[in-house]
Amino acid sequence: MKVTFRKSRFARITVEIPTNAVEVCEELGFSLEEVLKKLFLEGNFDFEIHSEEEVMQLEMKIRDTERKLYELEGSWSSLKFKLFQVYSDNRNLAIQISGLVSENKRLRKFLNLPSRDFRDVEELIRYYLNL
Repeated sequence: MKVTFRKSRFARITVEIPTNAVEVCEELGFSLEEVLKKLFLEGNFDFEIHSEEEVMQLEMKIRDTERKLYELEGSWSSLKFKLFQVYSDNRNLAIQISGLVSENKRLRKFLNLPSRDFRDVEELIRYYLNL
């Protein structure tokens, strides 16, 4: 967010306010206008001073964390792909079993054999076919 203060037609200053500062103001219930007025009129604000060494250490931690994140994303994507393959295999097997069940029912009728109860198998087929 950019805020522009004008003293006259040509004299102005533009200040960029980070979005996280705006979010913190909203979370704590402060009005952004009040905070800006207090900052510019009274001028009693403290800046945290960090040494170059602290900044470098934090940047190294960020790089390490990003590297770990990329490693986790790589392993996650391979697991996701394997899950998709298993899902596809289960779906194909459910279709094959469904065909075998219907063939078994048809052959039993053709051979005048007593029919069987395939409700458990049909429930599994519905589960794997997401029906």
